[in-house]
Amino acid sequence: MSDEKPVILLVEDDKILHNTAAEILQKEFMASSSFTGHSAMAYLKNHTPDAVLLDIRLPDIDGYGILEYIRSCERLNDTAVIMFTNFSELLDKNKADEMGADDYYVKVELDLQDLPKIIHTAINKRRGGQAGGLLGKIFS
Repeated sequence: MSDEKPVILLVEDDKILHNTAAEILQKEFMASSSFTGHSAMAYLKNHTPDAVLLDIRLPDIDGYGILEYIRSCERLNDTAVIMFTNFSELLDKNKADEMGADDYYVKVELDLQDLPKIIHTAINKRRGGQAGGLLGKIFS
């Protein structure tokens, strides 16, 4: 097993939340950042991160569009996608699950210090072939 840190892409347009999350993530991951959907897509076309922490509402391409791209790209098949959003409706959670998100968290309900554990768990599940079924975890 490699001693290299997992690579994560943080896609979040709120600068304060973005900077706080990035500071936490940089302790355990090789973290790259995007504030827009376009910059996230440009990154994903040239890199294969282990995980993407993905906001839904972005100023250009929304998180669902990015998730769709990730799940349609064979090279990114092992990339875990954790939706990190303010959308708390069941409809949004269902849509993310159906599109192949590995996990879904509402920002205000999450302690940012838990992000490394959440991301490591999602990476391990994705690599172990146990991805999916996130709604069972949320509502159990």
